[in-house]
Amino acid sequence: MSTTAWSSIFLKELETRDRREKAYDDIISASPAAAGSQTLGGSTPSITSPTNNDDITRLRADFALAQQQHGVLTAEVRSLKKQLLTLSKAETERVRLKARVEELEKEVIAKERDRQLAADEQLAQEYQVNMMTDRLLELRTDNQELVERWMKLKAEEAEKMNRAMEWEERGGLR
Repeated sequence: MSTTAWSSIFLKELETRDRREKAYDDIISASPAAAGSQTLGGSTPSITSPTNNDDITRLRADFALAQQQHGVLTAEVRSLKKQLLTLSKAETERVRLKARVEELEKEVIAKERDRQLAADEQLAQEYQVNMMTDRLLELRTDNQELVERWMKLKAEEAEKMNRAMEWEERGGLR
C-alpha cells in the first residue's frame, strides 16, 4: 500500500470516531469528569464502556496497520537507497565516460589538424615536384638547343678548317 492509502484510511477512521462521539456529546458533557469534578480518591473516574473497547480494538488495528505500513515503507526505503547507490554509480560512470569522450574528441581534433598539415605539406611538395619537372624539361630543351647550336658551330668550324686545308693542299698560295 502506498502512503496515501494509509493516510486516507486513517482519516476515514478519525471521521467515523468523531461522528460516533458527537452522538454521545450530551452524555459526555453531563458526566462529572467532563465538568471538572473529581471523585473522593482524587482521580478522574475511568469510563469503561463498549465504546472504549471498540476504540482500543480499533487503535490496535490501526497500530498493526501502521506497523505493517512501517515495514513496507522501510523496505521501500532500502530499495530506494539501493537504487540511489546504483544511480550514483551510474552517474559517476557517466561523468567518467563523458570526460573520456571529451578527451577523445580533443584527440580527434588534434589528429585531424595533423592530417590537414600533412595533406598541405604533401600538396606543397607535389607543387615543388611539378615546378622542378617543368624546370627540368626547360633545361633539357635549352641544353638540347645549346648542344645543337654548339654542334652546328663546331661543324662550321670544322668545315672551314677542311676548306682551308684543302685549299692549301691544292696549292693554296704558292
